Amino acid sequence: MKLENDSYRRPGKMRGLIFASVIGVLALSCAPSPGVATKPGEETVAPREPKVLNLGSSREPTGGFTPGGSTATGLDFRVTFHSGLTTYDGLGTLLPRLVQQVPTIENGAWRLDPSGRMEVDWKLVPGVKWHDGTPLTIDDFILGWKLRTDKDLPYAGAGGPWSELVTEIRPLDAQTFTVVWKSGYIRANESTPGDLTAVPQHLIQKLYDTGEKQGLINSPYWTTGFVGLGPYRLTEYVQGSHMTAQAFDDYFLGRPKIDRLTFRFFTDANPLVAALMSGDIDFLMLNSIKTAQIKDIKAYWDPIQGGTTIQSVEGLRAYFLQYRDPQAPWQDPRVRRAIVHSVDRQAFVDTLEYGLAKVADTLPSPDEPLYAMLEKRGLSRYPYDLRRAQQLLGEAGWTKGSNGKYQNAAGAPFNIEVRTVTTTPASLPEISAVSDAFNSASFSSEIFPIANGTSNAAELRALSPGTFANTLENSPESLQSFLGTRIATSANGWRGNLFGYSNPAFDQMYEKYVATIPPTPRAELMTDMLKMFADDAVLLPMWYSTGSTNIAFRKGIRGPGATKGWYQATAWNIHAWEID
Repeated sequence: MKLENDSYRRPGKMRGLIFASVIGVLALSCAPSPGVATKPGEETVAPREPKVLNLGSSREPTGGFTPGGSTATGLDFRVTFHSGLTTYDGLGTLLPRLVQQVPTIENGAWRLDPSGRMEVDWKLVPGVKWHDGTPLTIDDFILGWKLRTDKDLPYAGAGGPWSELVTEIRPLDAQTFTVVWKSGYIRANESTPGDLTAVPQHLIQKLYDTGEKQGLINSPYWTTGFVGLGPYRLTEYVQGSHMTAQAFDDYFLGRPKIDRLTFRFFTDANPLVAALMSGDIDFLMLNSIKTAQIKDIKAYWDPIQGGTTIQSVEGLRAYFLQYRDPQAPWQDPRVRRAIVHSVDRQAFVDTLEYGLAKVADTLPSPDEPLYAMLEKRGLSRYPYDLRRAQQLLGEAGWTKGSNGKYQNAAGAPFNIEVRTVTTTPASLPEISAVSDAFNSASFSSEIFPIANGTSNAAELRALSPGTFANTLENSPESLQSFLGTRIATSANGWRGNLFGYSNPAFDQMYEKYVATIPPTPRAELMTDMLKMFADDAVLLPMWYSTGSTNIAFRKGIRGPGATKGWYQATAWNIHAWEID
């Protein structure tokens, strides 16, 4: 009661307390929301909703993020969560990534020894951090290289030349190291996260030093606990289901513009496409769908401008002739030219590729500098022309018999079998159509499908008596598949040159090519080899294949683009992508 009486006696003081309380409440209600910065004189800004990009893939990164992890998904997962020394942009231009410059002969960072050895200097960008905040060091690259060369680990040799040809990684100072190569390698100045892989020494070195190799192999670091150097850090990975990622605030190229990524894994392309069309996912990742699905997406999206589809050329879809049999009709170059003249390749593009590809005459596509160089030299082409085919075959001693089929002077039929491994549902219709085209052109042809997963598939490919469907990757080293010194046999496990092609002149050109480091003379040598192949009609070129190097994304996403066949990484610049 005393307090109540006192309050009546001192109304001025009570009114002051009430006024102060009201002002305090008003001040709290007008204060900025947590995490939203304001300046004097500015209006309060509502907190921004995080930008989230939902991605779908029909392939999961098999093997996780191990140095020898599967590349079936391309490099997109790797470059999202990790970084390499260099990267390629969508035009195929080599760019520095973790280093300050791309090593070249001209800038002195790439040095050749008269003995054939090479040294390449790499200078790291300062301030690069792992996702846990630990600074990147040269020792992280040395550890990654050791894992690649340790024969007790499943990643041994997975780095190709980086595992087989590198003899030493020598630190020069805190930011610079030299890679020593025991022999020349034309791509020694490029390194993706799948080549010389940085592995965090502070997390893995002790585990490696204990010698418990199985513990290292089974470490969750390679999957659910991955810590990388990329623009996004892994926050959740439920294998077989999904993966989530958060923008890495300390990414050395600047915080990514999209805040979060979610990846959903689909076991079939059809529900993946349905999820894209319904809006459940925003982006359909590389190596997830074929041309048939691109056709469906375009049919749905194009009338409403609902999104973008991009197809990147992965290589040359071709039919490889078997050269092992010295009596094969196509040992004569006139016959090989006639075979190409006999196939209406545009009809194949219109039907099998839904008009979304282009007929090919050589390996590089028309938008590449190599193609322009080849055209200046005179690119040999063999358009669909049955009359010209018959003329060439006649010159080679093949004429039509009473049954309308080609035969030689002894009456032996012109047989040309068509084989392939049926890796997709489209494989069988394709070789059936090619066989039908051969039969329509008066050859005798049957198909020989090899079931996917057949244990001796490589041997069956190598011993094909006719042609074999294959895609020749558009890469700087793809022509090594034709070296006479690399012919596949049972002794080497049917690896290498499967088709028995052997030409000493070509072998000499290729060996000179891979020993030539400066880019301009090397491009000239590649042009010489491509011209030789076109002049001699070494194979039957069909179309520029996109295979599964296709992406699709809804309207409002900016940044993704095409990729190159030998560098499948649409996400090379994912830190700069934007989304509405």
